[in-house]
Amino acid sequence: MPPNQFKSKYQSQKSNLVPLIQPQSVSLIGASSTRLNPGLVLLNKYKSAGCDTYAVNMKQVPSHTTFTSIADLPKSDLLIISVPHDQVMSTLQQAISLDKMRAVQVISAGFEETGDHSLQQLSSTLNFPLQGSNCVGNVSSGNDLTFLKGYKQPLHRMNLHSENLGQELFSNISVVSQSGAFLSSVGQNVPLNFGFSVGNQSQIKVSDYIEFCCRKEQKVIVSYVEVVNKAEYQKIEKIIQDNKDVKFVFYQGVRSQKALKQAEAHSGSAEDNVQLTELKYDNCKVLKTINEVESFCQIHQAKVLENKVLALTQSGYIATIFSNYLQFDTLTENQTKQLNLIFRNIPAKIGPNLDATPILTVPNLMKTLDVLLQGDQKVVFSILPELYDEEEINIIKDKLHTLKLNEKQKMTVIVENSHALTEEIKQLGFNTIYRADSLGIK
Repeated sequence: MPPNQFKSKYQSQKSNLVPLIQPQSVSLIGASSTRLNPGLVLLNKYKSAGCDTYAVNMKQVPSHTTFTSIADLPKSDLLIISVPHDQVMSTLQQAISLDKMRAVQVISAGFEETGDHSLQQLSSTLNFPLQGSNCVGNVSSGNDLTFLKGYKQPLHRMNLHSENLGQELFSNISVVSQSGAFLSSVGQNVPLNFGFSVGNQSQIKVSDYIEFCCRKEQKVIVSYVEVVNKAEYQKIEKIIQDNKDVKFVFYQGVRSQKALKQAEAHSGSAEDNVQLTELKYDNCKVLKTINEVESFCQIHQAKVLENKVLALTQSGYIATIFSNYLQFDTLTENQTKQLNLIFRNIPAKIGPNLDATPILTVPNLMKTLDVLLQGDQKVVFSILPELYDEEEINIIKDKLHTLKLNEKQKMTVIVENSHALTEEIKQLGFNTIYRADSLGIK
């Protein structure tokens, strides 16, 4: 992107969070030249994502253009501050006075959660976005831009600098989280367009991130919040009312007085806390476990409740659950003919919700799957691992591995009782859901 176009795209304003999620250039104050500290983990990830990266250090920081002072830094789209708490304010003030960034991310801690509101007071005067303090970074169309060393990126992700970044062709699910651990958990199990670690919300609030995601036409916005005061609650409620085509999912960490005290130690003041269960809207859900959150996102990503499907299982229990929640397509005449041949000696009713019964051998089960995939219909395939030995499981995995990309894209695989197998199949490029009864979370 030419520099003049780039500049117009990144106008300095608090509400424009694009420099936080899609920077072309990133500077770090607080890089170590000898150890992999959180700031350097972040800068390395931005380098791998194709960004121009700069560091401030008296010694050369490996792999990054290094300057000995803030004054020498070029202006960047994103400035990351990762210095001890007592150096944050002076560092930020110097960078502001020298006009060194279009957005800033403070990963240093020790502000609102300790009663220090100096960063909050300064950031309220700024005309550009400040993320944090005490945040872990972001996720951008599958790209891990956090300082979490063990974060597993999804198999498919978009180029960070693609003009299509944030569009539905990748995903239409985003996460706004006061917890880096929550963002990491959901982001590793569900493809995310945007994932924001909001930290202590010194400037940008949860509602601001949610509003940004709505402007970017996200269809599901998941938010983890610990405490919500009345003013923030009212802003969130207004966003929900104004965006009826968006599904809002909330997970509120604080549900007791004991948890409220813990939240104060982590996020700052818990004064005037409002429970989000007060939100009573058709496009809003408040869920109680992270498993429910992940299942909701997986179901939406797979679109199994929005499309008519053909379903294949070897369990009457699963077939009954499918009947409760799925809409079924119609078998073609040719599909019906081929299925009748496969099932000619087996007592199973041929139809779009096919209970193949455990009597059917695994090789014939795979032939049945081939028949369902011949058409244009979406296919839901249920695996009940208890029915199979290790050799049979390997036959199923090998078959799924050999399917073409277009076949994988029209399939959703639902696995019962095995997180490990669910993860293996997800890594093969399939939409996966853990347990069929998760469909009831719709």
